[in-house]
Amino acid sequence: MFEESQKHSLRGENVRSTKNGLLILILGLGIVAGVALGFSAMAGRPIRFTHHKHVNEVGLSCDDCHIYVKTHPFAGLPELELCLTCHEEPQTDSPEEEKLRTFQAEGGELLWRRIYRVPDHVYFSHRRHVTLAEMECATCHGHIAERKKPPARQEIRISMERCMKCHQQENVDNDCLSCHK
Repeated sequence: MFEESQKHSLRGENVRSTKNGLLILILGLGIVAGVALGFSAMAGRPIRFTHHKHVNEVGLSCDDCHIYVKTHPFAGLPELELCLTCHEEPQTDSPEEEKLRTFQAEGGELLWRRIYRVPDHVYFSHRRHVTLAEMECATCHGHIAERKKPPARQEIRISMERCMKCHQQENVDNDCLSCHK
């Protein structure tokens, strides 16, 4: 009898021990995944670019770097050659600026991490919104020109609900086929 109750007690301890071990394992994996995502986010950012400096101090506009924003469905991300039109010679003593010339010397390219993207089944045209509707970039992207740090995530969350609400307010067609492929 004593042996049976002792076995039962040991099984309970083993179950608790297993649950605690599993919980610690899950928490540990969560922490490792979080750190890895943080590093991968930094890896996807070739330089610590600030919109604030380029817009407010240098006087550039969005379409100076996002060269397709007025003419194509996509805005485009600046390629190294475009950055080097101003930064081929040092403008500052910034190590971030020096990275541009290092990329060029090594034959590399800027691999930007896109923050704003729509699902594959959605058709969005920057040209329609910026050129035809004369919308300001800040309407969808927030006040990114005021940010002194590189953007890490969408300042304004893009969602179907938000787009439909804007279309309704602006009296624009909300037919599904206008935006969905």
